[in-house]
Amino acid sequence: MAVGLHFLPFAAAFRAPVFRVLGAAVASVGVVGLVLGLLVGPSAAAEAAVVAGLVMLVLMTVDARHD
Repeated sequence: MAVGLHFLPFAAAFRAPVFRVLGAAVASVGVVGLVLGLLVGPSAAAEAAVVAGLVMLVLMTVDARHD
């Protein structure tokens, strides 16, 4: 969640909307991972971290191909 949130100020600082999308998506996956970690167990939180990394990779790839 913290990794996603730290991208949000970058959107304004670098005038790059991709950081807003990236930050919101990764933070959302982080919140879900946090809740699942509390309800299901640590392995669910670790799996959410992998999903967050994949989301980040996909969004960066899509943005790079846009330019």
